[in-house]
Amino acid sequence: MIRRLRSATRRTATGQAAHARAGTRATFSDAMRAWFAGEFERCLELCGIVRASDVDAVSQLALLRARANLRLGRPAVAHRIVSDVFVSHGTLDASLTAQMLLGAAEIRLGDVAAGLERLDAASAGAVDAHPTIRSEIALNRALGHYARRDLDQARAAIAEVSSEADIVFAQSLNYRGWVETASGDHQRAIEAFIASVQHLGRCRHQDRLLEANGLVALAFLAAERFDQSTWSFIEDREQQLDWSADGLALSRWWITMSAALVHEAAGETLRAFKVAREAEQLAPSAAYRAHALCRRAALSRNVGECFTPSDLLDQARALLEALPPNSLHGDEQTVPLVLAEELAYAGDVAGARRFFALYRSLAPMERVAAMSADPRAVAYERMVEGAIADAAGETSLARRAFADAFRSFRALGYTRRAVACALRLAEITGHDRLYRFVAENTAALGEEYWVRRAMSRRERFFTDPIAAKLTAAQREVLDLICQSYTNPEIARMRDRSLNTIKHTVTALLEAFGVRGRAELRIEAERRLMPDRR
Repeated sequence: MIRRLRSATRRTATGQAAHARAGTRATFSDAMRAWFAGEFERCLELCGIVRASDVDAVSQLALLRARANLRLGRPAVAHRIVSDVFVSHGTLDASLTAQMLLGAAEIRLGDVAAGLERLDAASAGAVDAHPTIRSEIALNRALGHYARRDLDQARAAIAEVSSEADIVFAQSLNYRGWVETASGDHQRAIEAFIASVQHLGRCRHQDRLLEANGLVALAFLAAERFDQSTWSFIEDREQQLDWSADGLALSRWWITMSAALVHEAAGETLRAFKVAREAEQLAPSAAYRAHALCRRAALSRNVGECFTPSDLLDQARALLEALPPNSLHGDEQTVPLVLAEELAYAGDVAGARRFFALYRSLAPMERVAAMSADPRAVAYERMVEGAIADAAGETSLARRAFADAFRSFRALGYTRRAVACALRLAEITGHDRLYRFVAENTAALGEEYWVRRAMSRRERFFTDPIAAKLTAAQREVLDLICQSYTNPEIARMRDRSLNTIKHTVTALLEAFGVRGRAELRIEAERRLMPDRR
């Protein structure tokens, strides 16, 4: 991947030099080629120096500029261009395209009702339009229904897209992937994203941003689901993609971040460290660099390093503190939450609470990009709340938060986070069923994965001749005693009476042949957890 970074840098420099030579002789065809290559900033630069010879040329340039700005996440600019610059000249396809772009921009700006109303009107008037225009209108209607989380209507609109619509059909497959992701059917989502990427390879033109976005979605699902086969597909396509286009930096960064998670789960710890460092280098903004630093801190924490995580988190904190909160856009808004989680694991409760409060104070992300009240987002918030409460010693609150997050992630099929929640919840409560969930869902992962290492310690409970004879309740209480919890704390955590816990402790003392809790803990750690000594 590092070699590809250098290669892409050389290609970008070459492209910039060629553009400088082209100078003022740029044509509309040059701008269109940049568009199809996914070089949207360059497309806009070329549009700025193309000399429009008539009204039709002015209109076509305006539509292309609006499309490029939508792709770059600038819906307000796109809306203004079409409203102020587009010149209606009687061409049905061009007029419908203008209405479609206005509707798409309104949806992205949060006025979903107005956008859908405009798109529905365009659809009704598109009976005699080109099939690709009709398909593109249907695709943007699907986007509006997706923003409302009316997934059945979104699917119905997607079904109207013609398979002959080239890139538009590939985009509809990509949208179907997001719809199925929102519905929780991750297998269908993966199939749709893969079909979109494969169809792009058969299209007449390129759309590198669409392909990159499809790979990002697949990478996220592969990392969360421990899905090695999907990751193999991503690696193959990622190596073939030309990453030199100006609009692909964020997509490339996300794939690299996911790669660090995948390699960590495979037990390839050193490779995970190198990829995480590369993600920091590739970060397209200070906020994303802070996120990458948090990933590096998590890797260091998971292998038991003492000082490196704190140093990395100090750097991440400094980056975020230097940014005005209103400067965080899109996925950057989740970075304070990511930092809050890592600060909690590092024991900095005050810092974790401050950045959690910062995250909560930010305006909700637009529903096209990320859903407010999305169960994935809510589950992660609860997970971070659990980590903060755990660090603060608020065990009951931590237990409830981790339990909520675990149930949500398990229902969503996000195995990686469900496992992390289950493991900590098991350590807090001692419940065997949680340990079994962790063991079953990580059995195929690398032995050096931090969860597998934690479970190998736990397995000693079942091989020691004394511990193997204990009941599940006795093992759970013994595990909590080894974590220094008192009898009253164990009673609250396990929702049992204090007398019940005292009787269980007495039985444990007799089983191990010791006289008190201190001796019991020493003997249990000697036999079952030698790496804690």
